Amino acid sequence: MPKYSELVRVIAQVGAVIGCIVGAIVTVAALASFKYGFLVGLSGISGGLYLIFGSLAALGMVYCFLSLVQAQIDTRNAVIEYIDVARTREK
Repeated sequence: MPKYSELVRVIAQVGAVIGCIVGAIVTVAALASFKYGFLVGLSGISGGLYLIFGSLAALGMVYCFLSLVQAQIDTRNAVIEYIDVARTREK
C-alpha cells in the first residue's frame, strides 16, 4: 500500500465518528423544534440525519478508494510476476 494509506484510513474513521456525533447532537437538538410545527421539526431532524449518512458515505468512499488502490497494486505485481515467469521459461 502507499506510504500514507493507513493515515488516510484513520483520518476517515475519525471524521466519520465526529460526523456521527455532530449529527446525533443536531438531531437531538432539533427535537425541540417540533413545538413550532411538524415540518419545522422534521426539517431540523433531517439535517442531523444527512450529517450522519453523509459522514458514513464519505467513509465508505475512502474505503472503496483504498481498495481500488490495493487492487491496482496487486494487479501490477501479478503482471510483473507473470512476465518474470514467462521470461524464465524462455531461457
